[in-house]
Amino acid sequence: MAASADRARSALAARLQNRRGEIEDAIVTRIHSISSGGDEEWLAGVRATVATALDHAILVIERGEGSPLPVPVQVLAQTRLAARSGISLDTVLRRYFAGYTLLGDFIVHESEGFGFRERWLKQLLREQAGMFDRLLTTISEEYRRELQAQPASSEARRVEKVKRLLRGELLESSDLGYSFDGYHLGLVAAGSGADEILRDLAAELDRRLLVVRPDESTVWGWLGGREPLAVSDVFRHLEGREEPARRTLAIGDPSPHLAGWRLTHRQAAAAHRIGCETGEGRVGYASVALVATVLQDGLLTEWLRRRILPALAEPSATACSMQETVRAFLDSGQNLSSAAARLEISRHTVAKRLRTLEQRVGEPLQGITAELEIALRLLEFDEKKHGVEEFRGANAAVLISSD
Repeated sequence: MAASADRARSALAARLQNRRGEIEDAIVTRIHSISSGGDEEWLAGVRATVATALDHAILVIERGEGSPLPVPVQVLAQTRLAARSGISLDTVLRRYFAGYTLLGDFIVHESEGFGFRERWLKQLLREQAGMFDRLLTTISEEYRRELQAQPASSEARRVEKVKRLLRGELLESSDLGYSFDGYHLGLVAAGSGADEILRDLAAELDRRLLVVRPDESTVWGWLGGREPLAVSDVFRHLEGREEPARRTLAIGDPSPHLAGWRLTHRQAAAAHRIGCETGEGRVGYASVALVATVLQDGLLTEWLRRRILPALAEPSATACSMQETVRAFLDSGQNLSSAAARLEISRHTVAKRLRTLEQRVGEPLQGITAELEIALRLLEFDEKKHGVEEFRGANAAVLISSD
């Protein structure tokens, strides 16, 4: 009987492994929905942690109770990051509980698919509950140890308060020396002299300044005042300054009051990620808002990269002309004659290029004009990130494989 139970466990573990990708996606999606705000760095490591924890859980299913397995190192590292990032222990535990519940649903479903006996399932679920209880205990202890290990300097406390304010907590903030009335312009900078550039801007533009350094390489800043400060004014003050290599300065849009203080920071952080990817030294959120939003939507991004970008980035003598033609077509309100006049070519040539694109995409262009606009922006981003020739060469393979 014991041998039968062992074989059944192995079979169940194999069935779960076959659905591993589906289980991992479901857990990651659920965890991302339990957001506390300001925890982007923690969320960036979620998939690797989920994969490790899933391996751990499936191994427990296959081996049975026996000797308890140690909590994976990746899970402990992610727990320490949560503590450093100011994510509450309650939020961390809720996310793990969400993953545990979803895995339990998959276990029950798969056990029903091949006659896994009820008493075996009850025993298995008891073991999983015990494993999960040990996991939560270890995570809680690791979280508290990390908190105690953090330096209690005034700067560390200042950073922690700013993070908590960004998460929406209502705190006494007078010790920050910054008023949340009026308008705010969020900035995120990295690289040599990042602190100095923010202090110089505040002095030159006569603005209040709040600046903190959440880690060794990044600086968060806000310029505050009674009136909104235009992003163009900031960039104008930076004209002519030598930009050190690998320094990135990203700016949000001016926004009022505490809610606007949070919003402009989120915008600057999103723009900073784009700037780091493309190597742009200075970037405003308004110029990358569409791409930054699209990149957060994995479904749309994947569709654009598979269906539209390869056709637009075709590595041939007409590659640029295809992009230019689509841009002219969209900018002229989808008028062939106006597009032809802009490009100084015949109306027939414009129509021919658009028919070619339509055949490659497999959709009438009139129905996907918004998607084409987004694709052009995403294409510009990819070319800046990877280099034009490298990117077109990579897309050639995609194009050929899709023929």
